[in-house]
Amino acid sequence: MLTSLYLNTSARARFQLIFTALFAIGFFAVPAATDMFGQFPQQRRLEIREQRQQEAERRRREANEAALAARDAVPRPRAAVMNVNVQMALTTENAKNFDEARAKAAKRVRDGETLWMHLKFQGKLGDYVLTFRDEESGTLRYVLYAETGPQDDPTALAKYAVEFAKEDLANPEVRISLTPLSPGQKLGTPVLLATAATRQPGVWNNELRLTNNPVIPRAPTDNLAKLDFALDLGQGNGRYSGLWAGFRDFGLSGPAADTALPVARSFYSLPIKTAIQSHLTEKGIEPVRFFFAQDHWLETLPSATSKVRERSITAIFTYKKGEECFFGSATAGQTYSLLNSKFDDAKIESRVGMPLDCKELQ
Repeated sequence: MLTSLYLNTSARARFQLIFTALFAIGFFAVPAATDMFGQFPQQRRLEIREQRQQEAERRRREANEAALAARDAVPRPRAAVMNVNVQMALTTENAKNFDEARAKAAKRVRDGETLWMHLKFQGKLGDYVLTFRDEESGTLRYVLYAETGPQDDPTALAKYAVEFAKEDLANPEVRISLTPLSPGQKLGTPVLLATAATRQPGVWNNELRLTNNPVIPRAPTDNLAKLDFALDLGQGNGRYSGLWAGFRDFGLSGPAADTALPVARSFYSLPIKTAIQSHLTEKGIEPVRFFFAQDHWLETLPSATSKVRERSITAIFTYKKGEECFFGSATAGQTYSLLNSKFDDAKIESRVGMPLDCKELQ
């Protein structure tokens, strides 16, 4: 019908009809197209906003991760050439500084002699210590390792951690006792006592090594410092064996009446304290005063004298029994588990019944 109408109209009329039809189409189509195409810029703006938010979130996450990594990061030891960056000297008498120690250096050590290890650093102690976080407290620990062994042999006869306080790290020179009386003595290691106590009579050509690497065995040059010395036990090792026994008993190995109350030190661990107090409760002891008598764990690493990695800490406690006052010691020992990559629960050993003046009870 529309076709017939179109054919029967004049040219002018046909033009008007076409114009009217196009106008009608445009009238209805343009708004629809405007609405349709107008949605694309709005959608694009939403996409851009979402992308920016995602990018901002990614940057915040990366910044947080970087901050956590920086917080948990620990300094690495400075690279060192053995006996160059760190120098060592042994003396059987006190020395005011390293130069004096080197002038008095002992090449032969006889049974029972007091022995000191003197260290001089190119820079300061803190440049060379192994720094790591304690697995329990998260606090930083600063450690070197003292080791004895036969000359020109990677075997370790004994190996102990030597732990330092933060205030020690700035020192360019350090003196460490190799014949300490107890684990509570500051800057001491029993590595020589543990070695001498296991030797047969004779003269032993040994070397003392200092390293920040806990691995055994290591390359011969993987030490901060190393020196040779002769351990002269020609008359036996009775004196060093006695010192070693006293050290392990925390200087409390004599008659109970002759022992003195040790000094409180800075170490603290709530889990260890709780374990010791539970042990004392089972023994019917209620401590009046309780403190740790060491600044750091006493830690030994695998060697000829100890096949496992172990550490111990000793606490002192006072108590009353009737009208009498006493003190005792409790040592918490832990063995490192390779399977669990951590130290096992502590095993507690205690000694009680040492007389105390009641004025020292509190």
